[in-house]
Amino acid sequence: MLYARPVEALARDADAVVVATPAAARHAFWQGRRIFTDVTVSVDVVITGRVAAPSTVTVRLPGGTVGEVGQSLAGAPSLEAGAPVVLFLSAPHDGVRSVLSLSAGVLPLAMTAAGPWVRPARTEGLTLLPDPSPAPPPRVVVPPEGMALTAFASRLREALR
Repeated sequence: MLYARPVEALARDADAVVVATPAAARHAFWQGRRIFTDVTVSVDVVITGRVAAPSTVTVRLPGGTVGEVGQSLAGAPSLEAGAPVVLFLSAPHDGVRSVLSLSAGVLPLAMTAAGPWVRPARTEGLTLLPDPSPAPPPRVVVPPEGMALTAFASRLREALR
């Protein structure tokens, strides 16, 4: 089950929250009976956490294509080459990280004249249940029209204090 969690709750569980740009190079492989795809991302900005910027990080995503066999997982994140995103990343395991909460852990960025603009996560294919944990109301909410990356980063850091 996947719960609809506030951004600051995802950030608390993440080892790092970063602005990153995915590379075109990808490596899909079998692990047991499942296909995974490793994507290299360039970390441009560290909002919180333990990763350096600039640096590169390998992110493992569920699904992909090996030969003529493809697998997909509803709600799995997709990282488009060259399209910057905010990622909520796990701690590294064997040098590889994953995205927390599937596509809910990826916030797209739009480049505007006013600078980078954070958009809400694209959670098509996910059924998010109400978060059962008692928690205060969220302090960081990305509205449907988005918000400036600087405001998002500032609010998120403040919420985590």
